[in-house]
Amino acid sequence: MRYISRLSVACSRKRLIFRKPPWVTFATLLWQFFLAEGLKRDTVVYIKHLSFAASTVDAGVKTNTYLSWEIRNMKKQILAVAVAGAFAIPALASAETSTTLYGQMHAGLTHWNYDNLDNEEDMTDQGRTRIGVRSSTDLGNGMNAFARFEWSASPHLGGSGLGRRQSHIGMDGDFGQIAIGSFHSVHKQHGGTGWDPLVTTELQARRTGGMAGGNFGTNSFVDKGIQYKSPQLGPVTLTAQTGFSDNNAPGRQGDGTDLQMGDFALGAHVDLGAFELIAAYTKLDEPFSTAPNDDDVNWKVGGRWSDGPFSVAYQYEDIGILSSGGGAARIDHAMGVGNHMTVTDAHKHHYLVGTYSMGRNNFVLSFGHLDADSSDQDVTTVTGAVVHRLNSAFRVYAGLQHMDLDSNIGDDQIKVSAGARFDF
Repeated sequence: MRYISRLSVACSRKRLIFRKPPWVTFATLLWQFFLAEGLKRDTVVYIKHLSFAASTVDAGVKTNTYLSWEIRNMKKQILAVAVAGAFAIPALASAETSTTLYGQMHAGLTHWNYDNLDNEEDMTDQGRTRIGVRSSTDLGNGMNAFARFEWSASPHLGGSGLGRRQSHIGMDGDFGQIAIGSFHSVHKQHGGTGWDPLVTTELQARRTGGMAGGNFGTNSFVDKGIQYKSPQLGPVTLTAQTGFSDNNAPGRQGDGTDLQMGDFALGAHVDLGAFELIAAYTKLDEPFSTAPNDDDVNWKVGGRWSDGPFSVAYQYEDIGILSSGGGAARIDHAMGVGNHMTVTDAHKHHYLVGTYSMGRNNFVLSFGHLDADSSDQDVTTVTGAVVHRLNSAFRVYAGLQHMDLDSNIGDDQIKVSAGARFDF
C-alpha cells in the first residue's frame, strides 16, 4: 500500500506549463521517487509532505534539483525515525522483561564421632551452594514466558568450576504453567525437603534415614523433562512430569537422570489452612539395565499442621527406584567422612518433625527411620537443632544428630554440626 497524505505544489510563477497532463507528470515523479529510494513493490510507504517546484516547461533542471533535495531530506528523516525505533525496541523489551540474579552460599563445620572408626571433622556444604539467573517477560493476555539457569559452585571449599542444577524454559498463564528442561522431581517438589528446616546441612533428614535421595526421590534433578503445573484448583495444586526421549535400547542406560517417553510422575498439594496434605507417585516406563529387578515406582504421602509458633509434619515414602543418580538409596558418611553406603533393597522412609519458633529462633526436633524390606540395612536417626535468623537472608544453625545403623550399612555415629547460610 502506498499512501500519500498531502501533495503541495510550489511554483515561482503564476502559471505552470506541462507538456503532459498533470497526473501523468505527478505519477512519473512519484515513480522516480520510489526508484530513488530503492523501495520494493510490496513496501508500505507513508509520505507526509512531498513538494516540488516548476517555473516553466524548460525548468526541468530546477525542478529535478528541488525534488532531489526533498528526497534526500526525506531519506534523512526516515533514517532518523528508523534509528530511533531501533533503539526504542530494546528499551521496550527491557521494560517488559524482569531478570534476577540469585543464589545461596552454605558452609558448615561438623564433627563425626563413630563407634568403631576414628573420629573425623570436615567443612562441607552438602553440595548446595549455588548461583542462578531467572527471567520472565510479559506476553500480554495474562501470559508470561520464563527461563531459568542454575549452577552449583563451592569455591569456598576448594571447588573449581560450575556444576549443573536445574535449567528450563516455559510459559504460564490462567491455564497453569508448562515448561521443558531439567527440574526437581515431582517427588521432591511436594513435602519432603520443604518441610525440613535443616535441609542442605549435615543434620538434614535426606540421605540420613528420614528421606530418600536420588533424582526421582528428594535429591538432584530429572533431565529432558516436560512439566505441567496446574493453577490453583480450589485448595489443590497438581504437578505432572513426563519425558520425550527414547533411545530404543533395552532398559534405561547410565544413571537414569533423563525422563523418558512413557515415564510418568504426578504430585498433589492440598492447602487447608492450618493443615496441608501432599502425595506423589512416580512410575518409570522400563527398568534400569543395571537393575532389572527394581520395581520402578516411588510414592509418598504426608501432612503438616501448623498453628502459631508450632508445626508438626509426617511423611511416608515407599522407594523402589534404587539405581538412579543423585545418591539414590544412599546413606551419607556411613563408614567415614565421604565413605557413603547404599541400601540395596527396596525400602520405606518415615520422617517426623516438630518445630517451635520463638523470636528469631526455630527449635527443631526430628525422627527418621529407613526400613529395608528384607536385608539388615535399617537406619534410625534422631536430630535436635536450633536455627537462628539474623534477618530474612542470613541464618546460622547448630545441632546434634545420632544415627543408629545396622552393621551391613554403616557404623553408629553422633555428629555435631554448626554453620551458616546466606540467601541472595
